[in-house]
Amino acid sequence: KRIKRDRKVRRGFDVEKIAKIWKALEEAGTWVHVAEISRMTGINEATVRWYLDYYMPQAVDQQKIAPTIRIRLIRLKPGMDFARFVHALELIKNVKKR
Repeated sequence: KRIKRDRKVRRGFDVEKIAKIWKALEEAGTWVHVAEISRMTGINEATVRWYLDYYMPQAVDQQKIAPTIRIRLIRLKPGMDFARFVHALELIKNVKKR
């Protein structure tokens, strides 16, 4: 097994990545595929999936194309505010530290 060296492992979320994903979803304005979000943001597709699943499930609607494959469409839920969402994530992060 190959070991990747000189990689910084970040704990928690990266607000910049969330902002890029959020902006891509806002610009799309409709359902968009995860691979398209990845292309629009320059963020690896697996990372986009991780952020959508782990940090952003309350902010997005997801529509699975087929239950057996990982193809799904994403859109922002109506009325979501980026600043409030990030503030809530920060609060959750602080509570988990304690």
